[in-house]
Amino acid sequence: MKGIVNLGYYVENNKIYESEDSNLIVDGGGRTIVDILTASPSLSSIPSASAILDASNYTIQAIAFGKDPDGYRTHAHSLYVNLSLGEFASVKAASFESVSLSSYHGSATPYILSSAAYRTIPYKLKPKYPDPSDNRLERLTTAPAPGVPLNIIGADAGQNLNGMGAGVTPDTLIAGCYAPAAGVPWRILSSPDSAASIIASGTYYGTFNLANSMDYSGFVNMIPRNIAVGNSLGGSSVTNVTGLCLFGDSNFSSTGRIGYHVTLSGGDAGTASLYGGIYHMGLFVLDLDGLLQSGRTPPYAFSQTINTRQYRLFAKKTFNKDITYITDNGSNSGFAGYQSKAININWTLEF
Repeated sequence: MKGIVNLGYYVENNKIYESEDSNLIVDGGGRTIVDILTASPSLSSIPSASAILDASNYTIQAIAFGKDPDGYRTHAHSLYVNLSLGEFASVKAASFESVSLSSYHGSATPYILSSAAYRTIPYKLKPKYPDPSDNRLERLTTAPAPGVPLNIIGADAGQNLNGMGAGVTPDTLIAGCYAPAAGVPWRILSSPDSAASIIASGTYYGTFNLANSMDYSGFVNMIPRNIAVGNSLGGSSVTNVTGLCLFGDSNFSSTGRIGYHVTLSGGDAGTASLYGGIYHMGLFVLDLDGLLQSGRTPPYAFSQTINTRQYRLFAKKTFNKDITYITDNGSNSGFAGYQSKAININWTLEF
């Protein structure tokens, strides 16, 4: 089995750039294949257990995004910046580049902004390399404020959270990493010590939260559509697919090729960029073993607010550059214009 991740970058529905690379099928993917091959057909005759054989229990159900472990303690996650400025209504990131740049580049951040002594704490941008034994996107802790009790569901989830899906509060603002449907103001500052040092500002509106397709732990749910509908949405143009969508060849039985498509809208990509960007992404199946052992039987419904599903990592892709990275010509329209941009993600698996 092999997989390919294709990224298409769009501005106002016009593709300006495309990249493609292979992924890693992790051990969890192998376990799922074994589960399929060893599921007993005899379960079909047991009313209370027959639903275990439903194909949806063994197929890709979600996609999620992550970044380097230090990134969860700085950028817009910074507890110090939020507390010292005393303002919890906007997403704030301090830039250490020229004030002529209206974009935010997390890779240019030299310090972890966790305290007033931040200039003594170097920032090391090192997302963990992909390993077949990985069971989450980032192996090290991803808690936004280690040791600080935040009212955040699954703070150390190994991936970017969707805290603001529940609304903008001090805790969810620190958690990040995607804009609420109603929008959230953002500011790029020239100094982490001054709320008035604004380089660029605006408002981002989230697509995932508008559709309630991403839970608070950052899992984007599979849209229950067939391949024909998925083919009409993916690939050559941006249609702001608000969840993970299936697409594939009409002759799948001979090619063994199937794909998954999702659109990272400008509002969601721009917000994620202020929180340090995206260096990991992963496809997930249901952790059927874990769910059954906890006493929960199928079907397993998705919920944005209280998602009782457990997931197992199936495939993973790690990038050496933030996929939300954006450059501009020095005008405020550069980063502020991110709302009109989008990233199409097409992930193909070939059996």
